[in-house]
Amino acid sequence: MLYSINLGCWNSVFAVPTDIVDKYLKIAGSAQIKVLLYILRNSGKTFSEEDISSQLNIDIFDVKDCIEFWVSFGVINMDYKDSNEEEIKITPAEYKNNETEFVESDEQTESAESNESFEKIPENSDIEVTDQIIEEKTTPDTKDEKLADVVVARPVRPDPVYISKRIDGDNEFSALLEEVQIVYGRPISNNETAGILMLHDNEGLPCEVILMLITYGIDNGMGMRQIEALGATWAKNGINSVPLAEAEITRLDESKECYRKIQKLFGLEFRKPSKKEEEMYSRWIKSWKISDELLKAAFEICIDMKGKYIPNYVNTILFNWQKDGIKTPDEVKKQAKKVSADNSKRSSSFDIDDISNLTLFND
Repeated sequence: MLYSINLGCWNSVFAVPTDIVDKYLKIAGSAQIKVLLYILRNSGKTFSEEDISSQLNIDIFDVKDCIEFWVSFGVINMDYKDSNEEEIKITPAEYKNNETEFVESDEQTESAESNESFEKIPENSDIEVTDQIIEEKTTPDTKDEKLADVVVARPVRPDPVYISKRIDGDNEFSALLEEVQIVYGRPISNNETAGILMLHDNEGLPCEVILMLITYGIDNGMGMRQIEALGATWAKNGINSVPLAEAEITRLDESKECYRKIQKLFGLEFRKPSKKEEEMYSRWIKSWKISDELLKAAFEICIDMKGKYIPNYVNTILFNWQKDGIKTPDEVKKQAKKVSADNSKRSSSFDIDDISNLTLFND
């Protein structure tokens, strides 16, 4: 007689890291959880963002954002095989002090090494330590007195003891942490608290601006390291008040929306655009208010003339059309025929005679 156990759906299972539940379940959205479960379920198989989008019925751009969310926390890595193919690879958590934690980047290790270097400097050394830099003073050997090169060091991350003292002695900072925990929907870690303190003390951002920054970061799936980097950019650009922060968040949201629109319209592969590209796309859509038809026409001209998409080339085409008051593809065709009849060329980066021969402008 043969025996078997009917486990039903439990006959086939796959593992989910405990940190997903312990650390990220409260901050991850439903789409992010779905995408991660799909990736874990299909570990070892080859699949694309399009496959995930089709299987989960989630917009492909949202799928890419979800993947970036888990990449930012170190849960998965993106391994690029070549320029046209990428593979999603699951990476295990690294171990430290007998506890499992995800390592967000190599910066944390570098920061720890920097901290150790501060501790090892003897008190009677010629090296002078400050909060921001290390300067080594040397005795001048020539007539021209020289100092050693200044080495810029990473700011020291506050330790839990110092953080505790600040929380007890600074009511405004303590209130900020309480608000941040409400936004996160969970208690924040010492590392996150240290990042918030550095945004306040090192970058000089007010508490209300930090709260807006963190809220924006969480809404866009950023990790604390990414939020800190964005905060440093805000501080550098003088975004240190609520009105300026509101204006910057609006600009970032509009810029992201413009980039997604251009991606869909031109059929571009997903990637993070450069700052120059973001400004360019916002200018096309928000400032110049160019129609989808005219954008597509400029894109097709670029492909026909250059064989590939070159943002600056498209920008030059659109700039000339904007300068000449051209609003529709029909107006482009009329101007091209007129210029061709006069046997002249426009002073732009594309040949207007060649454009007049494109199928787009033929009757």
